[in-house]
Amino acid sequence: MTQSGATVTECRVRRSGALVLTLLAGVCFAHDPAPTVTYESAMERYRAGDHVAALAAFRELAEAGNERAAYALGDMIANGEGVDETDPVLAATWMRRAAEGLVPAAAYHLGLMYARGSGVEQDPVEAWYWLRLAGAQGYRDADDVRSRLESLMSSAQLAEGRGRWDEAGYEPPRPLRHLHASPTYPELPRLARIQSNVILQARILEDGTVGDIEVLRTNRPNMGFEQAAVDAVKQWRYEPARRGGVPILIWFTVYVEFKLHDPPGR
Repeated sequence: MTQSGATVTECRVRRSGALVLTLLAGVCFAHDPAPTVTYESAMERYRAGDHVAALAAFRELAEAGNERAAYALGDMIANGEGVDETDPVLAATWMRRAAEGLVPAAAYHLGLMYARGSGVEQDPVEAWYWLRLAGAQGYRDADDVRSRLESLMSSAQLAEGRGRWDEAGYEPPRPLRHLHASPTYPELPRLARIQSNVILQARILEDGTVGDIEVLRTNRPNMGFEQAAVDAVKQWRYEPARRGGVPILIWFTVYVEFKLHDPPGR
């Protein structure tokens, strides 16, 4: 039982005498009955500032096996949102469950937790592994942090991390660029020559098509960029992610840029 009362089925493997959770193609959850809330409604409560209600909704969803909700729950607990005080151990527990569900931001933050010893025993090899996974899932900050971490690791620790990565047999999705149509530029921002960046989280299915898409953030909200990015990425195609040669579902971070180019001669 976790501190939240949820039952977790732990899939374990030995590494250097220590038990660690393995990276799975699926989510290693013991599923509770179907939740009474949706992820979207939980996010609406969070954006409205009702953190207590959002926390309860995310917990219900996470205990039912929703990996994105597990990340949101761990992040809220780590930041003290909707709780009386922060709980690093419980935050790390939920973050791990989300990372095993292949949520890029969760793998990144779990890597940071291991690097800092926040809620878990400090372990540079574990930190390297989860940062490596986050980078493979398109999370741009992860590779930079991992590079800095490598400068502090011994040769033996680096070899252990790389060996664990190779043993996991994980292959990230590869974009099929010839099937990636450019997004349609929203008309009013185009006329006003406004540019934007949109960061999405897309679920890449086993056949390389794109499933659910979530807008993570944009520097120009409510101007049509978010929907234009979603509409474009929904049509994109990928060589699917694999584990042990078998296609798997995965969440992948996608960056969409809207840039205007001056015509020749200007």
